[in-house]
Amino acid sequence: KVYDNLREDVKDELSRDLKGVEAVTFTTDGWTAPNGDPYISLSVQYITTDFQLKCIALEIQNFTERHSAANIRGAFDEMVGKYEAINANNLRKYCVTDAANNMRAAMCKASEATKIDEHLTCIAHILNTCLRHASDKQPAIGVLIQKCKQLARRTHQSHADHKDLVKWCKEVNIKALKIVQPCDTRWNSVQMMIASILKMKNGLLMAKAKTGTFEEEHYTGFIPSPEEFVVLKCLNNFLVKIRDVSEKLSSDKNPTSHLVMPCLRTIDIVSKSISRIANEAGNYAA
Repeated sequence: KVYDNLREDVKDELSRDLKGVEAVTFTTDGWTAPNGDPYISLSVQYITTDFQLKCIALEIQNFTERHSAANIRGAFDEMVGKYEAINANNLRKYCVTDAANNMRAAMCKASEATKIDEHLTCIAHILNTCLRHASDKQPAIGVLIQKCKQLARRTHQSHADHKDLVKWCKEVNIKALKIVQPCDTRWNSVQMMIASILKMKNGLLMAKAKTGTFEEEHYTGFIPSPEEFVVLKCLNNFLVKIRDVSEKLSSDKNPTSHLVMPCLRTIDIVSKSISRIANEAGNYAA
């Protein structure tokens, strides 16, 4: 009942706002919740005749069908079809999605229900996808990131390992943290992992030096070396810039298309600067 009332309020708002508006942009995405339930969402963005930027979440619904292009487009058309004001006006319609093949194919499908004039791919998603695959070009960096992931996993799964790390952090008067475990579908989670490791650098190096066990059977076997910590610091500085750019380009409060080229240029400049510093650390190329 509450959800239905909210939808009616949104319909009224759209009816008022879209008079005189020339175009709207949809964003849609599918994901799986931690409990395994699949969902698909729809939002709409537009600029009113008095130059207010509006962003409204229209629908979030369970999506149990196979995530094929046909099924995604069917769900998209069904969600859009609930809002007469969008279909009643002679609006140009754009849609932004991630770069997944099924999403791109879905939005390119001809549909009598909802005509999409142009499909656009989210630049922030492309940027973070490129970042995930960048380690293929720099194997040493990929190995170092995997090492950090193993360290995070070990200290999460083993209470004894975490307790031992807490002990060594206390020895050097720093606060022991839970190392962030990264998730492939969560932007910037690798940066968060690296930042949490860097905050405990002295405690981790103390554990590595004092424990005397460097085999992979023990968590200290995954602690970076002093030289690797130099590379991690450079990598973190770069990833912080990626995080800032992602957040800026993903804003739903301000127009962002004019920021794409300046942001990409900034990343290029920062990456080259950090690469020179990282190369000086020795065996790793950033």
